[in-house]
Amino acid sequence: MGFGANASLYSSALTAAVLVGSTFISIATVDRFGRRFLLISGGIVMIICLVTVAIKVEIWEQSRTIKRILNIGGDSVLSLCFGIRMVMGSSRLDPWIIVMTIFVYAFLPETKGVPVEEMIFLWRKHWFWRTIVPEVVTYETV
Repeated sequence: MGFGANASLYSSALTAAVLVGSTFISIATVDRFGRRFLLISGGIVMIICLVTVAIKVEIWEQSRTIKRILNIGGDSVLSLCFGIRMVMGSSRLDPWIIVMTIFVYAFLPETKGVPVEEMIFLWRKHWFWRTIVPEVVTYETV
């Protein structure tokens, strides 16, 4: 039973390879699409998955006949959404996903293509952060 003596080595190597590959993919997508877009779209996908799982579970609890009908195509959608739900954690975090998505939409400007040196100007133009970010930043030499 099991995968053999080298299973933990294979598992660690596969996990490391996926992490390295995911890092390069995320660097490419962040530079191409921007952080704000990716955060908002990720939040929307998580909210859709939460609603899908909640509806599916509620339907399952209401009727066994409907459950049998929806099992034909609904299990693949449910398994994908339930997997995302398990990665996100417990149901206590569900409201925070909605809060995070609204916060990113309202309070974070898009930083795509903006160099780090010019980031302060971007924050000064934002409707909320311009009241907090100082106008003049002075650097003292030691």
